[in-house]
Amino acid sequence: MSIVRSPVRSVVRSPVQSVFGGASLLEQATSALGNVAPYHYLDFINNRALYAGADVGNVTGATGYSFTRASDGYYTNSDGTLTNFGSGALRRGDRGVLIEGSRTNLLLYSQDFAQANWALDNSGAVNPVVTANYGAAPDGTMTADRIQLNKTGGTFCRIQQSLTGLTSGNYTASVWMRTISGTANVGLRNDSTGINCVVTTTWQRFSVTIGPATVAGVQILLFDSIPGNDETADILAWGAQLELGGFVSSPIPTTSASVTRAADVLTYTAGVSYPLQLFAEFERVVDTGNDEYLVHVVNSGTERAFIAVNATDNAVTGQIVTAGNTGTTTSVGTVPVGATRKIAGRIALNNTQVALAGTVGTADATADLPANPTLLRVGAFDDTLRHPFGYIRRVAIVQGAGTDANLTAMTS
Repeated sequence: MSIVRSPVRSVVRSPVQSVFGGASLLEQATSALGNVAPYHYLDFINNRALYAGADVGNVTGATGYSFTRASDGYYTNSDGTLTNFGSGALRRGDRGVLIEGSRTNLLLYSQDFAQANWALDNSGAVNPVVTANYGAAPDGTMTADRIQLNKTGGTFCRIQQSLTGLTSGNYTASVWMRTISGTANVGLRNDSTGINCVVTTTWQRFSVTIGPATVAGVQILLFDSIPGNDETADILAWGAQLELGGFVSSPIPTTSASVTRAADVLTYTAGVSYPLQLFAEFERVVDTGNDEYLVHVVNSGTERAFIAVNATDNAVTGQIVTAGNTGTTTSVGTVPVGATRKIAGRIALNNTQVALAGTVGTADATADLPANPTLLRVGAFDDTLRHPFGYIRRVAIVQGAGTDANLTAMTS
């Protein structure tokens, strides 16, 4: 199979390009895209970027770079440890860049189970025993609390925090847990819905979703009604969270009040013209139940093009025109949660196409071209909507319509 590079715009290597292992960044990027040369290329894993074919250093060096998040935010590294990034700092690491929408942790004292907001009770057993700041938490701080549970001779032993009068919706409760030694079967309940958690000496985050509901809460417990729960358990707990939504997002620490983590907003100057090809390599962490935008080039709210994962888990390419034919096409397969995938899309006159993992879809042959974009947005529809809540590893834009072979090569 021959790969035809777009004749629309030739790429001239910049004399300032850095060379690693004998290959320039442009050469590395072209190789990573199956021998298709990108015009823009953002490698969020290795923190390298091309803009207009030139090596501009790291991902903050590309023209028009802008990032905002008006709050701290955690990042989960590939080894499972957490790193906290300060307000306005791009959450980038060995999994790529984390892009999330805004979420609020409704629970108080998420890292301090010794506070009175966390109620202790039992039925025919004994109350839990809580020891604050007993061990190292997933973020390395000494903020994990020891919770000793014992329901021997009774029905349950629990620690809980509940809320009432909530806006009707789905609510997800979560908490990090590990044992001090061995394995324990511990319950996690969100209001009246409980699951058995197999807790080991390795930190794990457990979650349970209910809804639609107006009452929700987090209970860590041993309970006869949760199959598999043990009679006793000695665990560490950290990062309790209750958030409006059908899936868990990154940890949001709280003390005496609820806390909102702001949305990640990452944009660049587009600097391209149609026709073009869009590419993203990403790790899908959750199914948001909505469109999850990965790369979005925009002239206005109604003149734009994008690649995304849609609400039915297909990869999709779309081009939206104010007056004329819009174009949309979806992938043959779907994108699973917990997997890394590559998506590419073609935005051309009467030729909208998508490729997922080396397989192209059926092109839409009735699409007009939007006005040339001015803004490149990574990981959202706009500042507030349709974030992927996952890790975007690499993004590229290729000038020219290219061929199906290009899209297949980029996503294989």
